[in-house]
Amino acid sequence: MKIDCVLTAVDGQNAIYTEGRKTEIPVNFYENLCAKPPIAVYRSNSLKSSNFYTYNLGGIAGGMVEVQMHGYRGGEGMISMVEKKGYNPQIFLVLDGLNEAKEYDVLYNENEPKDCLHMTSNDRNLAKKLITIRSDSTGMAVQKKPSLRCILAEIKDYFQPWTSVDFHILTDSIFNKTIAIFDTMTNEAELCGKIKVKSSLKDWESAKNFFPAKISHFFIFAYFSFILFMLQ
Repeated sequence: MKIDCVLTAVDGQNAIYTEGRKTEIPVNFYENLCAKPPIAVYRSNSLKSSNFYTYNLGGIAGGMVEVQMHGYRGGEGMISMVEKKGYNPQIFLVLDGLNEAKEYDVLYNENEPKDCLHMTSNDRNLAKKLITIRSDSTGMAVQKKPSLRCILAEIKDYFQPWTSVDFHILTDSIFNKTIAIFDTMTNEAELCGKIKVKSSLKDWESAKNFFPAKISHFFIFAYFSFILFMLQ
Protein backbone atom coordinates (compact mmCIF):
# COMPACT_ATOMS: atom_id res chain seq x y z
CA MET A 1 0.00 0.00 0.00
CA LYS A 2 1.23 3.49 -0.86
CA ILE A 3 1.06 5.92 2.07
CA ASP A 4 0.95 9.41 0.60
CA CYS A 5 3.19 11.21 3.07
CA VAL A 6 6.81 12.24 3.45
CA LEU A 7 8.74 9.12 4.42
CA THR A 8 11.45 8.96 7.07
CA ALA A 9 15.02 9.54 5.81
CA VAL A 10 13.78 10.70 2.41
CA ASP A 11 15.57 13.63 0.82
CA GLY A 12 13.97 16.23 -1.43
CA GLN A 13 12.33 19.64 -1.33
CA ASN A 14 9.20 18.32 0.41
CA ALA A 15 11.10 16.47 3.16
CA ILE A 16 10.81 18.05 6.59
CA TYR A 17 14.27 18.20 8.15
CA THR A 18 14.47 17.37 11.85
CA GLU A 19 18.06 16.94 12.99
CA GLY A 20 21.35 15.22 12.29
CA ARG A 21 22.34 12.24 14.44
CA LYS A 22 25.88 11.43 15.53
CA THR A 23 26.65 8.13 13.85
CA GLU A 24 29.64 6.61 12.15
CA ILE A 25 28.10 7.53 8.81
CA PRO A 26 26.47 10.99 8.70
CA VAL A 27 22.72 10.68 8.10
CA ASN A 28 20.06 13.35 7.82
CA PHE A 29 16.71 12.30 9.27
CA TYR A 30 13.40 13.59 7.95
CA GLU A 31 10.21 13.03 9.90
CA ASN A 32 6.96 11.71 8.48
CA LEU A 33 4.98 14.96 8.68
CA CYS A 34 1.59 13.44 7.89
CA ALA A 35 1.83 10.56 10.39
CA LYS A 36 2.48 12.81 13.39
CA PRO A 37 -0.44 13.14 15.83
CA PRO A 38 -2.58 16.24 15.20
CA ILE A 39 -2.79 16.74 18.97
CA ALA A 40 0.19 17.68 21.14
CA VAL A 41 1.24 14.74 23.32
CA TYR A 42 2.70 15.10 26.82
CA ARG A 43 6.43 14.38 27.06
CA SER A 44 7.83 15.02 30.54
CA ASN A 45 11.53 15.32 29.64
CA SER A 46 11.52 18.44 27.51
CA LEU A 47 9.45 21.32 26.24
CA LYS A 48 11.41 21.62 22.99
CA SER A 49 9.16 21.89 19.98
CA SER A 50 10.92 18.96 18.30
CA ASN A 51 9.67 16.68 21.07
CA PHE A 52 6.04 17.78 20.82
CA TYR A 53 3.34 17.45 18.21
CA THR A 54 1.72 20.88 18.18
CA TYR A 55 0.05 21.26 14.78
CA ASN A 56 -3.71 21.70 14.79
CA LEU A 57 -4.53 22.22 18.44
CA GLY A 58 -1.40 23.57 20.09
CA GLY A 59 -1.21 24.60 23.74
CA ILE A 60 -1.44 22.07 26.54
CA ALA A 61 -0.82 18.51 25.41
CA GLY A 62 -3.08 15.48 25.40
CA GLY A 63 -2.73 11.78 26.18
CA MET A 64 -1.95 8.84 23.91
CA VAL A 65 -2.73 5.13 24.06
CA GLU A 66 -1.50 2.35 21.78
CA VAL A 67 -2.67 -1.13 20.82
CA GLN A 68 -0.29 -3.74 19.39
CA MET A 69 -2.45 -5.98 17.21
CA HIS A 70 -1.85 -9.66 16.45
CA GLY A 71 -3.70 -12.46 14.67
CA TYR A 72 -3.65 -16.24 14.68
CA ARG A 73 -2.79 -16.29 10.95
CA GLY A 74 0.26 -14.08 11.26
CA GLY A 75 -1.39 -10.69 10.83
CA GLU A 76 -0.20 -7.75 12.88
CA GLY A 77 -0.63 -4.03 13.24
CA MET A 78 -0.72 -0.98 15.46
CA ILE A 79 -3.44 1.42 16.55
CA SER A 80 -2.73 4.74 18.28
CA MET A 81 -5.29 7.12 19.75
CA VAL A 82 -4.75 10.62 21.11
CA GLU A 83 -7.05 13.01 22.92
CA LYS A 84 -6.81 16.47 24.39
CA LYS A 85 -9.63 17.53 26.71
CA GLY A 86 -12.10 19.73 24.92
CA TYR A 87 -11.25 18.33 21.46
CA ASN A 88 -12.22 15.32 19.39
CA PRO A 89 -10.13 12.17 19.93
CA GLN A 90 -8.05 11.02 16.93
CA ILE A 91 -7.12 7.53 15.76
CA PHE A 92 -4.20 6.22 13.69
CA LEU A 93 -4.30 2.69 12.31
CA VAL A 94 -1.92 0.52 10.27
CA LEU A 95 -2.73 -3.19 9.83
CA ASP A 96 -1.19 -5.98 7.76
CA GLY A 97 -1.96 -9.63 7.08
CA LEU A 98 -5.68 -9.09 6.44
CA ASN A 99 -7.68 -10.65 3.64
CA GLU A 100 -7.35 -8.62 0.45
CA ALA A 101 -9.84 -5.89 -0.52
CA LYS A 102 -12.28 -6.42 2.33
CA GLU A 103 -14.02 -4.18 4.86
CA TYR A 104 -13.32 -4.50 8.58
CA ASP A 105 -14.94 -3.05 11.69
CA VAL A 106 -12.65 -1.83 14.46
CA LEU A 107 -14.42 -2.76 17.71
CA TYR A 108 -13.80 -1.83 21.35
CA ASN A 109 -14.92 -4.41 23.90
CA GLU A 110 -15.28 -3.14 27.46
CA ASN A 111 -16.31 -6.57 28.79
CA GLU A 112 -13.21 -8.76 28.67
CA PRO A 113 -13.80 -11.71 26.28
CA LYS A 114 -12.29 -15.10 27.10
CA ASP A 115 -10.55 -15.18 23.72
CA CYS A 116 -10.38 -11.96 21.73
CA LEU A 117 -9.86 -13.84 18.46
CA HIS A 118 -12.89 -16.04 19.09
CA MET A 119 -15.48 -13.64 20.52
CA THR A 120 -19.03 -14.83 20.94
CA SER A 121 -21.84 -13.12 19.05
CA ASN A 122 -22.87 -11.54 22.36
CA ASP A 123 -19.36 -10.11 22.83
CA ARG A 124 -19.53 -8.61 19.37
CA ASN A 125 -23.01 -7.15 19.88
CA LEU A 126 -21.89 -5.45 23.09
CA ALA A 127 -18.77 -3.97 21.49
CA LYS A 128 -18.53 -0.36 20.31
CA LYS A 129 -17.61 0.20 16.67
CA LEU A 130 -14.91 2.86 16.34
CA ILE A 131 -14.42 2.98 12.55
CA THR A 132 -14.69 0.81 9.43
CA ILE A 133 -11.61 0.33 7.24
CA ARG A 134 -10.84 -1.42 3.97
CA SER A 135 -7.78 -3.52 3.15
CA ASP A 136 -5.97 -3.15 -0.17
CA SER A 137 -4.87 -5.80 -2.66
CA THR A 138 -1.94 -6.79 -0.42
CA GLY A 139 -4.01 -7.23 2.75
CA MET A 140 -2.82 -3.98 4.32
CA ALA A 141 -5.06 -1.25 5.73
CA VAL A 142 -4.27 2.34 6.71
CA GLN A 143 -6.99 4.71 7.85
CA LYS A 144 -6.45 7.97 6.00
CA LYS A 145 -8.21 11.22 5.14
CA PRO A 146 -7.35 14.49 3.34
CA SER A 147 -4.87 16.50 5.39
CA LEU A 148 -4.80 20.30 5.46
CA ARG A 149 -1.35 20.06 7.04
CA CYS A 150 0.00 18.16 4.05
CA ILE A 151 -1.77 20.49 1.63
CA LEU A 152 -0.06 23.48 3.24
CA ALA A 153 3.27 21.64 3.02
CA GLU A 154 2.62 21.27 -0.74
CA ILE A 155 2.82 17.49 -0.60
CA LYS A 156 1.30 16.23 -3.83
CA ASP A 157 -0.83 13.38 -2.43
CA TYR A 158 -2.10 15.05 0.71
CA PHE A 159 -3.48 12.30 2.92
CA GLN A 160 -2.73 11.62 6.56
CA PRO A 161 -3.67 8.53 8.58
CA TRP A 162 -5.32 10.34 11.52
CA THR A 163 -9.07 10.77 11.77
CA SER A 164 -11.62 11.76 14.41
CA VAL A 165 -13.28 8.99 16.37
CA ASP A 166 -16.19 8.99 18.82
CA PHE A 167 -14.25 7.30 21.61
CA HIS A 168 -12.84 9.21 24.58
CA ILE A 169 -9.61 7.71 25.91
CA LEU A 170 -8.74 9.97 28.87
CA THR A 171 -9.86 7.47 31.50
CA ASP A 172 -8.02 4.65 33.25
CA SER A 173 -10.98 2.33 32.66
CA ILE A 174 -9.88 1.62 29.07
CA PHE A 175 -6.52 0.11 30.05
CA ASN A 176 -6.09 -3.56 29.06
CA LYS A 177 -9.45 -3.55 27.30
CA THR A 178 -9.70 -5.26 23.91
CA ILE A 179 -9.67 -3.79 20.41
CA ALA A 180 -10.59 -6.31 17.70
CA ILE A 181 -10.65 -6.15 13.89
CA PHE A 182 -13.71 -7.96 12.49
CA ASP A 183 -14.39 -8.98 8.90
CA THR A 184 -17.76 -7.37 8.12
CA MET A 185 -18.78 -10.27 5.85
CA THR A 186 -17.79 -13.28 7.95
CA ASN A 187 -18.09 -11.63 11.41
CA GLU A 188 -14.77 -13.26 12.32
CA ALA A 189 -11.98 -11.52 14.23
CA GLU A 190 -8.74 -11.17 12.25
CA LEU A 191 -6.62 -9.19 14.74
CA CYS A 192 -6.88 -8.09 18.34
CA GLY A 193 -4.88 -6.42 21.08
CA LYS A 194 -4.96 -4.64 24.45
CA ILE A 195 -4.99 -0.89 25.08
CA LYS A 196 -1.83 0.42 26.78
CA VAL A 197 -0.82 3.95 27.76
CA LYS A 198 1.81 5.44 25.43
CA SER A 199 3.63 7.65 27.96
CA SER A 200 4.69 7.73 31.57
CA LEU A 201 1.93 7.59 34.19
CA LYS A 202 2.87 11.14 35.21
CA ASP A 203 2.31 12.41 31.67
CA TRP A 204 -0.94 10.46 31.44
CA GLU A 205 -2.26 12.03 34.65
CA SER A 206 -1.31 15.49 33.37
CA ALA A 207 -3.27 14.93 30.17
CA LYS A 208 -6.21 13.40 31.99
CA ASN A 209 -6.54 16.18 34.57
CA PHE A 210 -6.04 19.16 32.25
CA PHE A 211 -8.91 21.66 32.38
CA PRO A 212 -9.46 23.07 28.87
CA ALA A 213 -8.93 26.80 28.53
CA LYS A 214 -12.00 27.27 26.39
CA ILE A 215 -14.15 25.61 29.07
CA SER A 216 -12.52 27.52 31.93
CA HIS A 217 -13.08 30.79 30.05
CA PHE A 218 -16.75 29.93 29.75
CA PHE A 219 -17.10 29.33 33.48
CA ILE A 220 -15.24 32.55 34.30
CA PHE A 221 -17.56 34.49 31.98
CA ALA A 222 -20.63 32.80 33.46
CA TYR A 223 -19.45 33.49 37.01
CA PHE A 224 -18.91 37.21 36.47
CA SER A 225 -22.15 37.50 34.51
CA PHE A 226 -23.98 36.01 37.48
CA ILE A 227 -22.28 38.44 39.89
CA LEU A 228 -23.23 41.42 37.73
CA PHE A 229 -26.79 40.16 37.50
CA MET A 230 -27.05 39.86 41.29
CA LEU A 231 -25.67 43.39 41.79
CA GLN A 232 -28.30 44.96 39.55
